Amino acid sequence: LLHGGVVTCRTWGPFCAMLAHKYRLIAVDMRGHGDSEWPRDGDSNHNAMADDLAKLITTMKLDNPIVVGHSVGGMLLMRLMLKSPELLGSAILVDVGPKTAYNGWKPRGEVTEPSRLYDEVEDYVQRNAPRLKRSEEHMRRNGRHEFMQRMDGQYQLKYDPRHPMGGPDEKTMPGLPTLGQMAAYQGRCLVVRGGNSWFLAAGDAAEFAQALPQGELATVPDCEHMVYIENPVGLATVIDTYVNSLDIVTGANP
Repeated sequence: LLHGGVVTCRTWGPFCAMLAHKYRLIAVDMRGHGDSEWPRDGDSNHNAMADDLAKLITTMKLDNPIVVGHSVGGMLLMRLMLKSPELLGSAILVDVGPKTAYNGWKPRGEVTEPSRLYDEVEDYVQRNAPRLKRSEEHMRRNGRHEFMQRMDGQYQLKYDPRHPMGGPDEKTMPGLPTLGQMAAYQGRCLVVRGGNSWFLAAGDAAEFAQALPQGELATVPDCEHMVYIENPVGLATVIDTYVNSLDIVTGANP
């Protein structure tokens, strides 16, 4: 399970609660996020981050893993689908594709919020719960893991501010794969869109799924871009149905 930008693997918690009894779920913190190391050279290039994912799969000896990527996590997964498709059992891309509406980020304060400092974690909860459409209880619980206390006593998200948010740039997002390039992926892939998403247009999602030789499309209702946070039950239902349709055996090699 690959989270989006700024957040951590802990945000998958409510989703995991729906499926942990049935599947082995592995949620990871991408470099510069959560408890993973911040690159000493500040390199959060998405090609390098996709290589991190490949190394994780091979190091853990995962056989035919079904990889789920949301937003930035999906961007990394798209790169892996093209560079090392043999590592994947199937790919599930959640509210992301070759065509995305980055202009939806800026009005929501995504550019400046990650670097904001707080006197208390509760200040973050009260400020952002309505904006991010996350319950206060969920944010307080995750706050124990998503924040670190600085030497001056203030709290900062566990997110490397050198990794810019707010749109693609040549340093961090060196050319998202195009629709034509993604059409070369021969494996099975599910494209999932949040029903009210401002990030992935309905037409773009449908076009993407149709361009993939074994692409499928699903929509999760009652959510915008943060699908697995805003409607974890709906996403879990969609993914469970899809995984049950796959004719592959997953697991870990000895």
